[in-house]
Amino acid sequence: MRRHAPLALAAAALALAGCGGGSAATGTTTTTVATSAADARYDAPISVPAQPAPPIVLHDQFGRHVALADFRGKAVLLTFVYTTCPDICPVIMQKLGVASRRLGSAAGRMQILAVSVDPKGDTPAAVRRFLSERHLLRRAEYLIGTKRQLEAVWRRYNVTVEPDSSGRLVGHSAFIFGIDGHGVMRVAYPSSPLDPAAIAHDARVLASS
Repeated sequence: MRRHAPLALAAAALALAGCGGGSAATGTTTTTVATSAADARYDAPISVPAQPAPPIVLHDQFGRHVALADFRGKAVLLTFVYTTCPDICPVIMQKLGVASRRLGSAAGRMQILAVSVDPKGDTPAAVRRFLSERHLLRRAEYLIGTKRQLEAVWRRYNVTVEPDSSGRLVGHSAFIFGIDGHGVMRVAYPSSPLDPAAIAHDARVLASS
């Protein structure tokens, strides 16, 4: 079986989100990406060398088989969340939804892709309810699976996942990866602040890359 090397990220990528009371990672590193369409400047606290995004193959909220490679030609905004998160995860998804709607007729060029960090709690029904409440049921793909399946993805993306002792909260790395139309990782955004207008702008550039 082929093994995939973990994504090369700065140490900041290992910081945990504040699900339940902490805070997201912050920083000042800026990544600049030049494309044939435009020069885009992304303010990102996580250094992401341009490299192929590690593969993801899981099932979505409807039980459909979904692979990251399915979205070639689109800008993919990839994040890691869970449905019962009391704070950061809902905000991330809500703002990504706003960014998608800002694109109007070009919304089809941006794909929101969420991967679960809670294999036990993120059932298909819970995920569909979570997305429906945020008007994202048809705009986002929310990928779920067994702990073993999800751990393989977390490992490839250097995502740290730490359930608390109560079993109700999950501390996890909270950032959003920007992947271009060729499947190349270009940038990582912090979970806070997250500007939907900037995401919408960057999605156009990433899709054209």
